Amino acid sequence: MGKQWKNPPVYFVIVQVRFNAVLDLASYLAKIQEDFRKAEFTDFKKLMNASFNLGLLAGLKPGDGQPMQQNERYLVGNQEGTELFILDPNSLTFQTTRYKTFEILTQTFLPRMENLAKLLSLSFSDRIGLRYLDAVMPGPGETLESYVIPQVLGVRGRVNGEMQHSFTEALFSVPEGKLLSRVVVQDGPVGFPPDLIMLGSDLKLGRRFAEHLGQYAVIDTDGFNDTRDRVDNKTIQERIRGLHDQVDAVFNAIITKHAIKMWS
Repeated sequence: MGKQWKNPPVYFVIVQVRFNAVLDLASYLAKIQEDFRKAEFTDFKKLMNASFNLGLLAGLKPGDGQPMQQNERYLVGNQEGTELFILDPNSLTFQTTRYKTFEILTQTFLPRMENLAKLLSLSFSDRIGLRYLDAVMPGPGETLESYVIPQVLGVRGRVNGEMQHSFTEALFSVPEGKLLSRVVVQDGPVGFPPDLIMLGSDLKLGRRFAEHLGQYAVIDTDGFNDTRDRVDNKTIQERIRGLHDQVDAVFNAIITKHAIKMWS
């Protein structure tokens, strides 16, 4: 996934940096939006999400009001609807459905993160994450076994019955943090894991993924680092690079030589 392939299986990538909360985020919004606008992210939306503090709920007395909090969130996307930044008081997230290379991904995300850190005078980051979704869609006359190793397909083909879905998961501790690898096999249109459905719905899928209907496998690889560190663009870049290398290694351990031939 470090180089651009002719027919890449990746259909969604998300990168996030979580930092110390900035409760007066709205007061900086004009300058933040201008930076995004200059980078051709002009589709701006403001959302208000309601949430409840469960700890406060437990201590409520009759007649007390509900401790509901309004959390601001800003969506800043490109005109094509294929790339989107999500900004809230304690994180900046970038997601794309037109991934080309890791270098292009970081060239888009890191300058926005660096400018944001300066504008908000951020003190620290406490979580950096990088996640890839790849759709394995065999062509006519092909099978999933041609594209991925049998270990991630479970008991597929060994049970007398029609398989509805299959799910495998592995969690690794790596020098860069944690790495969660999932492979899901199912029938139907290409979609998103439950925790990403709301995020993915804001973007347009690539045509061949949007038009697919049938059996496919999703290679879902999620790398993250929860180390608290000062906000420094070089440090953030190094952590994201380290996570990418681990994600890439797991991805390459799952796919076959035939898959590489067909995608590259």
